[in-house]
Amino acid sequence: MRVSTRTLQRKLELVGRDFAEVRDEALKDLASDLLSNSDHSVSYISCTLGYADPASFTVAFKRWTGTSPTAFRAASRYQARAS
Repeated sequence: MRVSTRTLQRKLELVGRDFAEVRDEALKDLASDLLSNSDHSVSYISCTLGYADPASFTVAFKRWTGTSPTAFRAASRYQARAS
């Protein structure tokens, strides 16, 4: 992005956000897309997104969505078949 950390922080503050929120939103969106549109394992997805282990990814995903990655994948596939 070629801006200093402080400049990014100030710009995010102007819109009422912080870096952690933006990062988590991006990771949630990427994880949701990978779970819905690929057959990659949860382990592979967690590693791809930079998590040290699948359990840490699962905890974060549950915090973001209220459900586990496996349950999210099953629900998204069910919805795709029902459409």
